[in-house]
Amino acid sequence: MEHAALLARQTDRGEIGQLSVGVTAPALYIIFPEIMHQFRTELPNVGVNVHVMTTAEQEAALRSGTIDVGIFHPPLDDQSLSSHPIARMRFNVVLSDRNHLASRPSLRLEDLSKERFIIFPRVIGPRLYDEIITLCQQAGFSPEVILESSPAQSIIALAAADFGIGLIASRLQQFDRPGVTYRPLEGPAPYLTLGVAYPSDETSPAIRTFLDVATAVGEGLQ
Repeated sequence: MEHAALLARQTDRGEIGQLSVGVTAPALYIIFPEIMHQFRTELPNVGVNVHVMTTAEQEAALRSGTIDVGIFHPPLDDQSLSSHPIARMRFNVVLSDRNHLASRPSLRLEDLSKERFIIFPRVIGPRLYDEIITLCQQAGFSPEVILESSPAQSIIALAAADFGIGLIASRLQQFDRPGVTYRPLEGPAPYLTLGVAYPSDETSPAIRTFLDVATAVGEGLQ
C-alpha cells in the first residue's frame, strides 16, 4: 500500500508515466536531442514516445490525443491549441563547390535568380515554403525550377551533385560533405522558426517540464 501510494504521488507530480511527442524532421535533428537530454535529467522515469510528423499532422494528433506535445513550425491553423515559439534560425545557402557562386564569401537572394532551387516539400511547412517564394519575388525573380527534397541530408547531397542550390537553416544541419560549400545569406532571408504546441487545457507536470526545457534549449540556439 505504501508503494502504491508512492507511485500515485509520483504520477501526480509527473515524475513517472509516458509522454508522446510529435516532432518535425528538421526539429528532430536541430533541437530534439538536447531537449531530450535535459528532460531525462529532470524526469528520468518518464518514458517518451517520439512521432515524426509534419505540423499539420501534429495539429490533428494533438486534437485527438495521439500526442501530448509537439515541436512544430509556427504558426498553427488551429487556434484552439496553445503554442509559443522557442527558436528562430536564418537560412544559409548550400551549393556545389563547382558552382560559380561558391567563390563568393556571402550571397544575396538576387544572386540566386538563375539557380535551380532545392527546397523541402511544401507539405512539411506550407507557410515557410510560400515565404521563401515570396522573398524571391521581392528580390525580383521567381525560381524557375524547384526540386523538392527532404531531409537536410538529401538537400545537401543534391547540391553536391550540382543539381542546384539548397537552403539550410541551422549550422547543426551543415553536414561535412565533400563537394559542397555553405554561404551565409545577406539581406532579406527566410528564417526557420520552431515552436512547441499543446492542448490549451493541459496541466500535466511532465508536459509543463517539457515545455520549460524546450524553451530554455531553444533560447540557446538563438
